[in-house]
Amino acid sequence: MNQLCRHAGLKLPEFKNDQGWFSVIFSYPCVLQHNPCGFSDDSSLQVARLVAALGRRSLSAREILDILALREHDNFVKSYLQPALRDGIAELTIPEKPRHPQQRYRLTLKGLSYYQLYQSGR
Repeated sequence: MNQLCRHAGLKLPEFKNDQGWFSVIFSYPCVLQHNPCGFSDDSSLQVARLVAALGRRSLSAREILDILALREHDNFVKSYLQPALRDGIAELTIPEKPRHPQQRYRLTLKGLSYYQLYQSGR
């Protein structure tokens, strides 16, 4: 669990054992709670998750799907990738060839500033 959270750029879960009860507490990043980045309402959670997953890396669509534990590529493109690209939060590493087999995605300066907000809120 810790490894998956670390890989997704999320705060590690908190484990508590209290009078025979065991709890696992997961924290949402600040960008998911308050939406200070101004993402549009319909895509704020998905774009925030994409920002947290990408961080300072360039990743393929398959790698992002794996980090976010998503299965359906079409839904990922429509709900996560297109809003982030449209809002200038993410960009393609090979913009002149969107369907290139080596295509990867990374955060723009705008996206990196949102990632910094997320990091400071953890």
